[in-house]
Amino acid sequence: VTKNGSHLSNLQDIQAADTFGTNNQNNKIINYYNADGREQTYDSSKADRLFNSKNIEVGTVGVYAPTPGSSGFTGHMITVTRVTRDIHGDVMSIQYIEGHMSGEDQQIHVFTTSGGAYGVGSLYNRYSDTYFVGWGEYEP
Repeated sequence: VTKNGSHLSNLQDIQAADTFGTNNQNNKIINYYNADGREQTYDSSKADRLFNSKNIEVGTVGVYAPTPGSSGFTGHMITVTRVTRDIHGDVMSIQYIEGHMSGEDQQIHVFTTSGGAYGVGSLYNRYSDTYFVGWGEYEP
């Protein structure tokens, strides 16, 4: 993984802002799943944002960007640790971990379908002043 042309030996050196937009296209940190279901892309504007994505698996990351006009942070990331699907393969719940919460330890949370298609705690507005960019994988 690189950032600004330099090899990174520690993923903690990555900020959420490095993983979307032009920064990600230049540094190629997150390889996003395409929303059209084909291949992957470094262009976060084309990323898969679905709750019921076939691309979600253990290790998949979800990236959040600050809402335009917000200040004080560069975004947020979550990592999927478990996905529960029904017999048709539809996502019922997504368990994930998050860290870097102002020095707090990692936290485990779950999105479910019980709140409707967007999931409880809504995948799309889980964090105030952010929007969900999409699902991807760290580029090795």
